[in-house]
Amino acid sequence: MYYLVYFISIVKQVLIFLIFIRVIMSWFNYHNQFVFDTTEWMLRPIRQLIGPIGGVIDISPIIAVIILEIGIDLILSLLIG
Repeated sequence: MYYLVYFISIVKQVLIFLIFIRVIMSWFNYHNQFVFDTTEWMLRPIRQLIGPIGGVIDISPIIAVIILEIGIDLILSLLIG
């Protein structure tokens, strides 16, 4: 059970790191297909629900990180007991 909890924690941290990298790359208009493919499945549904603020500012990465933090921590606390 410990290994499963550890694995889920690592996956969560990697996903958050990739979201952060994607945000930084968007500032410099640089696109990496691996980072895009790895994070788009999380960001697209959030973007469709909320949309950009003022038509310009995309807050879907912030919401995705919050959902990952709360959701995965909840799952881990249920697994640990």
